This record gives sequence, C-alpha cells and structure tokens, in this order.
Amino acid sequence: MIQRKQRVLAFARVACSKPGNKNLQEQRQNILDFAERKNILIDAFIEIIGVSGTEILGQKIENLIELLQEGDTLIIADLSRISRSLLDLSRIMEILKNKKINLLLASFDKNDDDQLPFGFNGEEEASIVKFIFKKYLEGWSFGKIVRHLNASE
Repeated sequence: MIQRKQRVLAFARVACSKPGNKNLQEQRQNILDFAERKNILIDAFIEIIGVSGTEILGQKIENLIELLQEGDTLIIADLSRISRSLLDLSRIMEILKNKKINLLLASFDKNDDDQLPFGFNGEEEASIVKFIFKKYLEGWSFGKIVRHLNASE
C-alpha cells in the first residue's frame, strides 16, 4: 500500500484586494521565514484575497479545512487570518484537532511569553487567546479550557 505524503500548506488572507497588498506580502514572508527557521518545506500557499464578511469567510475556511487531510500541516501567520471571533476560532481549532491537522502559527513561538499573539491588539484579549492556545498545545480540551476561564471570572 502506498502511503500518502503528508502535506504542508500555508494560508494567508487579506480583506483588501488591492494589487501588491503589503499585508499579504508580509504574511507570506512571515510564513516563509518561520518555515525556514523550522526547516519546513511548504508544498503550497493558499491565499484568500478580498474576503472579510463572516459568512463568506466562514465558507472559505470550511473549504480550506476540507482540503486538509489527517497528518497535514497548516501554517498561518496568525489566528486572526482565520477569524477574529474567539468562538469561531475555538470551533475551527476543534475541527483541526479532530482531523489530526497540525496547526503552526508563524507569529507564535510558545517559548516567547512577551509576544502579543495572533493579531489581537488588546492586552486582555491577547492574554486570554495566548492562554487558550498554550493550553490547546498542552492537550487541554476546549471544554476544560472554558471551565477554567469561567472559574477565573
């Protein structure tokens, strides 16, 4: 039996469709720099340009997830490229976890506690998202994370 090669896909998204969009170029470069530091070969880049509406973006993200197969790796610049909604992020991360998709964030080094994560600007929101992602990487279920966060309020 021939085994399928596990793929590494990179994903970038911008809401503005201007040619030569700097943000798209920055995301691409951040991902490439990250992959080089980690000695990862990227098989393909998937870029979504000019999409910001929640419903439309949600469909595009679902299409991306359908492309991914067990064991594949998805590299993104930061989680805000998938969604800025914590609820949507947790749902998407749960789907990726269930499909056994490896998620790597070019903007996040889990040993760098001073880094403001995932494109979120508010300190309090950033610390919550950072906590969620660290616990996810440690293997906590989303239910356990939610219970912990609710108990801390």
